Amino acid sequence: MTKGHIAPFNLNMNATQENGENPIDIVYLENLFTNWFQIYPNKPFPSVLYTIPIQNPTGLVQSSKHRREVYELCKKNNVLIIEDDPYGNILLTDDNDDKLKNFQIAKKEYLSTLANAASYLSIDTEGIVIRLIIANKFFIERLKNIIDCTTREISGASMTIFNECCYGMDKLLVRELQNDDIEPLDGWIQWCMNLSHRYKLRQHTLLQQLYKTNAFQKNLFKCIEPKFGMFLCIQLNLKGKKPQLLENQLNMEMGMQYMDYKLLENNLNAIIGTKLSIDKTHSFLKSGFIRVTVAQATGDDQLSEAARRLGLAIEQFFDEYLTDKQAYKVIL
Repeated sequence: MTKGHIAPFNLNMNATQENGENPIDIVYLENLFTNWFQIYPNKPFPSVLYTIPIQNPTGLVQSSKHRREVYELCKKNNVLIIEDDPYGNILLTDDNDDKLKNFQIAKKEYLSTLANAASYLSIDTEGIVIRLIIANKFFIERLKNIIDCTTREISGASMTIFNECCYGMDKLLVRELQNDDIEPLDGWIQWCMNLSHRYKLRQHTLLQQLYKTNAFQKNLFKCIEPKFGMFLCIQLNLKGKKPQLLENQLNMEMGMQYMDYKLLENNLNAIIGTKLSIDKTHSFLKSGFIRVTVAQATGDDQLSEAARRLGLAIEQFFDEYLTDKQAYKVIL
């Protein structure tokens, strides 16, 4: 980590496609910029805003309209935007099983949907948007050496690697379609569509099995059903069932740590919300959730078993915590 100054901004956890609200609390962000030195008198004015447009862990999505709102605020205040968007091409709303049979139609629908959640780069007219390279450290070090020696404008190394991969994907698509009536990059697009469809099927299985659990029937949790990405956010009903956790930061941390114990007890590798907060004092009221992923699932049986164990762990947490049934002392 650097020794730089950081400060959180608010997420709008109630944002949905139906109500059209921005997942980033734009009113809070504008007030933060306007009154920065009153809110943080000992910190310099921010130079960079870091955001994951396809929100990890919540699954909330910034539409093009939402990104424009954030972009205009950052432009006005001379703040750069770091866009961390590894999930932007994983679309979970497509029901088309046979994409090869109707490839051109499926492609058009897929690209049209992606356009509604386009990258910050697509609206960047001021050069304030930065993208990140995520790769093995060995690869990044050598790529940096190449860039230092060769790159003046476009990145020759990354373009070469990307073009070779896409060329191979185009060849595979021609073979599968049994005709060569495709455009460059269609192979890459088809790969993204296939990956999206597989993740959607996994998400559907996991959600349906979670909704069958006793914990869900008892109203102990709800799910934010994602439209993009590979994560699922399970929000615990703390307000209705364990309101003590919402009283202060320590109560939340202690309670969610016990939730983590129950996850581990059921041999589950999931992440509790308090471990995903950079400022727990600011974010503790929104930290009562569990993040899970379908990326490594091997099949429906594993997903069904994972849902059963998640339901059981959540049920045990609400049944035991802060009662005489509590099995463990919580240590932070």
